[in-house]
Amino acid sequence: MKRKSIIGMILFGLALALGCSSERSDSLNDEASVGSVQGLPENPLLLTALTTSIRPDNGTTSTLYGNELAVRHTHTQENSYPAGTILYNVTWKQKADPHWFGARVPGKVFSVERVSIGLSGEMVYELYKGSPLRLVPASDQIQRLSQVLSIQQAISP
Repeated sequence: MKRKSIIGMILFGLALALGCSSERSDSLNDEASVGSVQGLPENPLLLTALTTSIRPDNGTTSTLYGNELAVRHTHTQENSYPAGTILYNVTWKQKADPHWFGARVPGKVFSVERVSIGLSGEMVYELYKGSPLRLVPASDQIQRLSQVLSIQQAISP
């Protein structure tokens, strides 16, 4: 009886040791993270997601993130964002989901657009591209500023 108990404990210990692994699974999508925030004042993925859109025509997924003022704005009837608002429109190239046949997930970050509204109401548009992300000049800055500000937020109760 004692022998069976010792063998059982050894087998249990072996199963426990082999079952625990320090290797990460491949379920995390590290490629889609904003790994290098060089040039960005903060990591947009740590802000609140306001809405997401998918464009199958060019194979991209975009998510609009906002600071606390932007989140509070979604619960008002006002048309314009208040001073101090910061918005990020992050766009990824899509890739095939390795875990689900036919599904698409975000791949590498394609661009990050940052819109900030100053205390006196001035609006600043910045475009970040590349790997690592770097501030680049935008030829259609006014048009893009208007488009980012006009994105409808998903409203939740």
